[in-house]
Amino acid sequence: MPVTTGSKLQYEYMIGGGSPMLITAVAQTDTTGYIAGMPMQFDATGEWCRAATGQLGPSANFADGIATHGYPGASEPQTCVLITPHTVFSAVVAHATTASAVTGSTLIGNTYPIESCATLGPAASGTFQMGIASTDESGGFVIGLKDPAGTAYGRVYFIFQRTYSTESPFYAAT
Repeated sequence: MPVTTGSKLQYEYMIGGGSPMLITAVAQTDTTGYIAGMPMQFDATGEWCRAATGQLGPSANFADGIATHGYPGASEPQTCVLITPHTVFSAVVAHATTASAVTGSTLIGNTYPIESCATLGPAASGTFQMGIASTDESGGFVIGLKDPAGTAYGRVYFIFQRTYSTESPFYAAT
């Protein structure tokens, strides 16, 4: 799979089946614009806004949803797939060392940061990766491989770790 600015977070399926929870709310004015696959969060006024660049963590700088379409315009509705414990997304795996950015069974069951990365494109393009260079125990919990093992910059299925309580087997303390 070639790495492009189209390599964004994607909604895949719901654990147990069914449709994802979609939340439509007014979007905060943003001169850069929102793009499908961009992590979004609610601001203090209840409007969607872009999740800050950098790592998406379990207690700060988190995302509440993933945008389903591009920015509609100032004070217009934006629809996002709500992040829940049953919502499965996919992300491109990336690493500072290109040769090691491959899918593999050793990723399954581990939690890696979901982060913006210039390797895939600027943060403003909505490209966020699963950074397999570290296991900082925040971000996405890998539940399977979307692309075959050994695929350079391939995709993995994940659930957001922060959606689980401390009693969950998927929870990792940060």
